[in-house]
Amino acid sequence: MEGYPYKQMVGWKSLFILVLCAVILAGGFIYVYVEFETRFDELNSEIASSNSQIAALQRLLQEMTKNVSDGLDATQIYNLTKDSVVMVENRIITPYGMVTAGVGSGFVYDVRGTQAYIVTNHHVVEDAVELRITFLDGTVFVTHRKWSDPYTDLAVIEITKPLEKTIYPLVIGNSTELRVGEEVYAIGNPYQLEGTMTHGIVSQLGRSIRTATGYSIVDVIQFDAAVNPGNSGGPLLNRYGMVVGVTTAIETETGGFVGIGYAVSSALVQRVIPALIEEHQYKHPWVGIKGVDMNYEIADAMDTNYTYGFLITEVMENSPAEDAGLQGGNRNVIIEGTEIPVGGDIIIGVDALTVRKADDLMVYLERNKSPGDKIVLTIVREGAVQQVELWLGERPPP
Repeated sequence: MEGYPYKQMVGWKSLFILVLCAVILAGGFIYVYVEFETRFDELNSEIASSNSQIAALQRLLQEMTKNVSDGLDATQIYNLTKDSVVMVENRIITPYGMVTAGVGSGFVYDVRGTQAYIVTNHHVVEDAVELRITFLDGTVFVTHRKWSDPYTDLAVIEITKPLEKTIYPLVIGNSTELRVGEEVYAIGNPYQLEGTMTHGIVSQLGRSIRTATGYSIVDVIQFDAAVNPGNSGGPLLNRYGMVVGVTTAIETETGGFVGIGYAVSSALVQRVIPALIEEHQYKHPWVGIKGVDMNYEIADAMDTNYTYGFLITEVMENSPAEDAGLQGGNRNVIIEGTEIPVGGDIIIGVDALTVRKADDLMVYLERNKSPGDKIVLTIVREGAVQQVELWLGERPPP
């Protein structure tokens, strides 16, 4: 009888261990099931997106087989894309009720079942309480679902459509393959003139334009196809009817077109828009420096032979640059009437790329890097070339 309590205790221990194992296994199964279900939903979303892109590509290929060598003519491009370009009305509330505050353009980027996603500009949808999306056939969708990135002036709008209505996304091309002089086409709604198409050429590549955020949009396409207020957010198409840019601004002193338009490159669109759809935000890589491009006068003032590169004038506090030990200017000089802090590090390379100006660095980061990635900067400090490792941060909110 003396051994009975011991055996009973052992029995209870065994039972407890078995129950504990069962709970752990059940918890593990639930976790795996939830993970599987989440991934299954993600795969369904990816499949729906791929199917819409395949359908759009099939339509494009059908047209291209008619004239493979020279691309499509303007009429083919228009007929192929016009039904995917929309008018975007920004509606706000005033003391007099709901009114239209501005009108821009957009285009169908993706279709997933009854959900369709429209790409446009951040400044087109900014502060909107309601958005009206009008297709060329007069069909109107009303929504408030939008997400945008002020740093690239890109935005995406989600609309819900009937299953029976077929909407084709436009095919996204590769802006990195564009060449100066290549023909491009813009479709939009200048002055609310629906479905207007204009034609021109790529005037230059790799431009940057300053925004209200204090940062510049980089990797911008300059073109001379006529665009005016209302074109913002519309597609810039190559000779195969593929989107290579999103019209974002014009160079003007009067408000009208003077021969220079700008479009955000499709390379940025392909990075920013999927993140806006899935996560409702896009995280930009951040170094945390301010500076100026080197030139002969600055090089002379610093007594250096490096007339190219990006001179760091200021390192921001609590930034990746500060953590990496980068150095800003230590004395001021007047160059052509402007006071410039000099004596800081000169960035002349990033990873395997030569940096001749700030845009080289920014385009490389925006096209290829994300917060948390490591880069290797080649710098000139006090006449000596050295390399500095830096882990990119996330750009602060504007």
